[in-house]
Amino acid sequence: MDEIRLRGSDLKLAAVLIGGVAAGIIKLSLMWKQKRVAAALREIAAREPHWTEEKLLAVAKTHFLDFQSAWSKQDFSGIEKYIHPSFLVQWRSHLKEPLSFGARRSLSSVVFLDSRVVDLRNFKDNQKDGFTVCFDVSATHHPLGSGNPADGNNIDTQEFWSFQWDQDRWKLTRIATPDDWEHFVKAPIIDESE
Repeated sequence: MDEIRLRGSDLKLAAVLIGGVAAGIIKLSLMWKQKRVAAALREIAAREPHWTEEKLLAVAKTHFLDFQSAWSKQDFSGIEKYIHPSFLVQWRSHLKEPLSFGARRSLSSVVFLDSRVVDLRNFKDNQKDGFTVCFDVSATHHPLGSGNPADGNNIDTQEFWSFQWDQDRWKLTRIATPDDWEHFVKAPIIDESE
């Protein structure tokens, strides 16, 4: 029997190919879920006009940018107005950890490469309503307090931001990393308003 020997470069190529296939599967899964959510949103918006995809994305993008601005200034009271009460305790505990939330780094010069609603929960009780947006962004990532763009590096990143209705506005309930993509793809679309 012939022995197969792989060189280091062969292993690297195999790893790149496997990583590319995995990234493709994730992207296709998110696109598939986004299409199902978009169809559900069109149906819901016919009954409840505030549930359009455009309005939800506008809210999420505004929150993302305002949150990043307040974070870079370490304006915690400014940040907390965007956070749902259910996430506030966890958020405050993260602030006490020395390297939480990006090791005390911030984003500037944010460009949205893609934004899509990938999770939807429309309950009879509006206070439980929620949605999740997958953000693909390009930005400058730099140490907090630096203020000097030269101190940062350009990155492309993906984050999942979940929101829940709280009295009269959408508030943040979770920030998730790409590692959690499967949770959002497998989450059922909930629409109890029919």
